[in-house]
Amino acid sequence: MTSVARNESSQADSSSTGRGLAGGSSTVSLDARTIAFVGAGSLAWSLVSGLLEQSATTPTRLRVCNRSDDGRLERFAALGVRTGRDKRDLLADAHTVVLAVKPQDAAAALEQVASLLSPGTLLVSAVAGLPLSFLAASLPGGVHLVRAMPNTSSLVGASATAVAAPDGTPQELVAHTMDLFRAVGDVYLVDETLLDAVTAVSGSGPAYFYYFTETLIEAAREVGLGPELAKALAVQTLQGAAAMLRQDGADPARLRAQVTSARGTTEAALRAMSEMRLADAIKQAVHSAARRSAEISAGFRTQPAKGD
Repeated sequence: MTSVARNESSQADSSSTGRGLAGGSSTVSLDARTIAFVGAGSLAWSLVSGLLEQSATTPTRLRVCNRSDDGRLERFAALGVRTGRDKRDLLADAHTVVLAVKPQDAAAALEQVASLLSPGTLLVSAVAGLPLSFLAASLPGGVHLVRAMPNTSSLVGASATAVAAPDGTPQELVAHTMDLFRAVGDVYLVDETLLDAVTAVSGSGPAYFYYFTETLIEAAREVGLGPELAKALAVQTLQGAAAMLRQDGADPARLRAQVTSARGTTEAALRAMSEMRLADAIKQAVHSAARRSAEISAGFRTQPAKGD
């Protein structure tokens, strides 16, 4: 497994743009594997709806189970997906199981599904901070494991998702996992050792941009703009800047310099940001998030393997 992140095509050993709904540069094509989701929250919803919107699979190939809150299952059932609380029933014919629960619920969920997974099943964990070593110790031998770190932009098909798998994982299963998450955005294959950094950059990253945009809107109102116009200008400016950054060869420092005229308004604004040490604050934020991700991972304790 390479230590350098790369945006993968449907084959796990080649590079491509690999976009899903966000860019539409490739169409997700999944095999006839039955996919079961443990957890019925936002991530499961974004993946199920994304896969169906792209016709990458059919409702009959999808299962969603939830330990409580049957109301969450109703929207999946409305799409024709089998739903319920009985994991034994819903996971019985699943080739791929996606663990999409909160970190504090992960150990209990793994204990419940361990006896239901047969050798050859692929378990994809989208649980933040849950190490592959913990998964391997919690599940029967022969179950294939992959970790994925998407972000909340998966809800609009614009996630940046990192995927990590142990050495020896069949390449077709890595490719299958990447196709699965390509339904909700771009996908990158990384070593597991990079997932704390990925979490700090793209996992938590949307909140950084929301915070900046929130502050920009507040400042816009302070200089006289109405709330609707302030938000519209701030959001469109963010979208436009992101589009510029996605152009081939785009460099953020060069783009910033192109906007900045000597003794102009942008220079005055950037000087104020520099004086307030904005760059240092951003770097510290990323380092703090990475440390916290590592702490969460360390909080999982190895438990005896189930079903050996």
